[in-house]
Amino acid sequence: MAPDVVQLVPARGRVFGEIAFAHPDLAGVAMTGSTATAQVINRALAARGGAIVPLIAETGGLNAMLVDSTALPEQVVDDVVSSAFMSAGQRCSALRLLFLQEDIADTMLDMLAGAMDELIIGNPADLATDVGR
Repeated sequence: MAPDVVQLVPARGRVFGEIAFAHPDLAGVAMTGSTATAQVINRALAARGGAIVPLIAETGGLNAMLVDSTALPEQVVDDVVSSAFMSAGQRCSALRLLFLQEDIADTMLDMLAGAMDELIIGNPADLATDVGR
């Protein structure tokens, strides 16, 4: 392993964790996942001897957007689609709840449905895909 390099290692969590979290060269962990997984990782890191290894754990949340009648509908649609779908939910600011003022709700929902109909759902390895399945 090269020093001062960030490495991404795709693997099954439990198998990877049993090896990686005990490895003496591990300098830190950043993860996105459940709170339960973060707790398992935290306990594994705490059980190591030696220096404390930093853990950055993004365990999600219920991020909301509130939209009233002063908002530009096209901007709202763009922001909702980008936030909710363009990162597969793998960031802390991914939209999970959308609250719409009642008198604009029907129009906004129609616009959002139209925008989502335009998304290409498919193999994430295909560059034409907007949302992986």
